[in-house]
Amino acid sequence: DLEGLLPVGIDMLRGVAAALVSSMLLVPMTPAEEWRPPGPVASFEAFTTAFPKAPASGVALELEGLTARLGIDLAPKDKRRDHPDPEAATAYQAVAPAIRQYVDQQLAGASERFDAPGGAVKGYLAEHGATLDAIVAVALGRREIAWDIDVTAGLYAPTPHVLGQVRLQLVLAARALDEARRPDSDAALRTVEAMWILV
Repeated sequence: DLEGLLPVGIDMLRGVAAALVSSMLLVPMTPAEEWRPPGPVASFEAFTTAFPKAPASGVALELEGLTARLGIDLAPKDKRRDHPDPEAATAYQAVAPAIRQYVDQQLAGASERFDAPGGAVKGYLAEHGATLDAIVAVALGRREIAWDIDVTAGLYAPTPHVLGQVRLQLVLAARALDEARRPDSDAALRTVEAMWILV
């Protein structure tokens, strides 16, 4: 449910990053450049000039396709875009509560060590390991991730698929927490960095 998932967002991301940093005694990771809102504009024409109409970038479309394999829909309501098939979506929905519970429990605990995920979450992460690797690699690449924009469309302007974005963040958070239990902590830090970029 959207109302239950949206509060996760950036707070969950910060919690995962802080937990990993604390557990590995490393310097906290921060984005290379923190986003700042644009300044005010004098007219609608200036606004549309600052934010010209543009389609989703190639890398955004690639992420939509990869995320669809997880059973998570990152694309707008457009039949030409990649959406999860019913089987993948059903499989994700079955494990989604356990993923959320695992992330919440690990971030709420006082210990600097993380527990292994339960069977359903462990199985989901293992089954989709290659796809998650690809998502992290795409996020950490140098190509721009940008979704459709058309500010002139008013209420009909395209918007990012927020629920899909939050669900992807939860899956990546579960993966990062699981990776942090292993001797090679670089994998966990790469996953958290990808989360920063995608948020």
